[in-house]
Amino acid sequence: TNEDLEVSVNEKRFRQDQWLINVDLQKDMQVTVYSVDGRIVSSQMLSSGRHTVEVPKGIYIVNRTKVAVF
Repeated sequence: TNEDLEVSVNEKRFRQDQWLINVDLQKDMQVTVYSVDGRIVSSQMLSSGRHTVEVPKGIYIVNRTKVAVF
């Protein structure tokens, strides 16, 4: 459920054209990141704790939570 997931954007760039989405999990769960056109950008089974996903600028859906990376 989304109560077990918190998503935020790291304000610092990872590389020139890449940014990080922070994913904080209360429990182990499958985390899928979709682009707005429905493509899967990342899909991983992650343990509880903080994880990051590297993405270019854009709008993404992370387990039904929308996040804008600019």
